[in-house]
Amino acid sequence: MPTLQYGSVVWLNVRDQRGHEKKRPVVVLSATEEILPAATLYGVAVSTIQAIPLPPEHVELPWSRLPGGHPRTGLRARCWAICPWVVRFATEDVESIAGVVPGKHLQEIQSHLARLLAGTDPPPSETTN
Repeated sequence: MPTLQYGSVVWLNVRDQRGHEKKRPVVVLSATEEILPAATLYGVAVSTIQAIPLPPEHVELPWSRLPGGHPRTGLRARCWAICPWVVRFATEDVESIAGVVPGKHLQEIQSHLARLLAGTDPPPSETTN
C-alpha cells in the first residue's frame, strides 16, 4: 500500500453541502510530517461533476480509463479538485490510497486555496458538490 503523504489521493466518506455522505477521493494537503496516527488532516474533495462554466478554483486532475486508473493518481474518471471544498479527517478515516497528485497540480490547488483564504478568488459555484 502506498504511504500516506502530502498530495496523496485518498478515498474516504465525505459529506457534501447537502449533508449526503459519499465515498470519494480527497487530495491530502496536510504536510507529510504532520501525518500522525492521532492527527487531524486536511484536504480538498474531488468530484466528477463538472460545473459549467468551470470555476477557476476547480483543478482538473490526471486520470485514465485504463485498468488501475492514472499511473500516478490512480483516478479512473475525469475529475476536479474542488479547492473551496476543504475536508477535515483523521488518518483512520482513510479507506485506501489511490496515488499521488503531481507537483504542478498541487501547486495550482495551493495557489487557489491561498487566494480563497485571502478573499481574492470568486465565491464557489453553486453547482459543485
